[in-house]
Amino acid sequence: MSLVEVLVVITILGLLAAILLPATQRVREKSRQMECASHLRQIGVAFSNYHSTFNCFPPISGHVHSRPKSIWANLLPELGLAELAAYDRLLGTDSHVEDPSSELKYPTPLMRCPSDACLIAIGSNYGVNLTGDGVRYFPEPGTKEDPLQGIGVFTTGSSYSVITDGVSNTAVASEFLRGAGSPSLPLGVRPADTTRPKSLIFNLIPGATTNSEIDELSQRCRSSDPAKSPVISDTRGQMWLSGNQRDYTYSHFDTPNGSSCEDLDTRRAKIYSASSQHSGGVNILIADGAVRFSGNDIDLKIWRALGTRAMGD
Repeated sequence: MSLVEVLVVITILGLLAAILLPATQRVREKSRQMECASHLRQIGVAFSNYHSTFNCFPPISGHVHSRPKSIWANLLPELGLAELAAYDRLLGTDSHVEDPSSELKYPTPLMRCPSDACLIAIGSNYGVNLTGDGVRYFPEPGTKEDPLQGIGVFTTGSSYSVITDGVSNTAVASEFLRGAGSPSLPLGVRPADTTRPKSLIFNLIPGATTNSEIDELSQRCRSSDPAKSPVISDTRGQMWLSGNQRDYTYSHFDTPNGSSCEDLDTRRAKIYSASSQHSGGVNILIADGAVRFSGNDIDLKIWRALGTRAMGD
């Protein structure tokens, strides 16, 4: 074979690789996206089984020995994860160990989406819908704007019967990117890990307090700059059994893959956006057990309607 022929063959092989490699990567990502959707379906089955046993959804949060407990800790048996030592610590006679490593050393593949390229091999990518009335998450308890009495699915003592918008029109859970920051050192002691902006929780200057101002507040949150805006958390999802609500919930105030923010001063405004590394959107679990893919370009009114249970939409 002459040199020219060798060069022609090499050129052809290079062209084939250039054509086939992106296609192979797309197929792999599609497979990962389907696996994430499968995890959400299993979570949907777990919710259904819990509801069949107790005639209600599990509490969104709670306390054991004065320690916080997330909705996932309540749902672990239905998820097939009751053997976790972390579960025993949370619900057993022992008080929960404060050392984060006690919870973080238990990787749970079911709760992680393989599309998320986070190097931290622990935590959860999935959150439940905790959409309040507007963005004010912590006003006076017992009011309409109290998140536990709000317009999302997981309210006090909620069940399928309270979803009057229809179980096929109401979101139960979705996914978000895990934070890559170190849980062993708090922010302030170390700089924030800003390599994954959509996994960060930014501090938001107080301003909006009513539904009429949600759009303005969401836009301000979306424009947060990792290089300039103060970061409240870079460890979202890591403390998924006993952490802050940011570790196991999301909201429908902004469309998928928007930024996430809190009002650090009053703790009333919280926007926890759904996010992923899928191409163009996120998976969402619907109350009827179906899993849909919602694009980043979904109409904001439709996305917010999916987050409510009884608003006639």
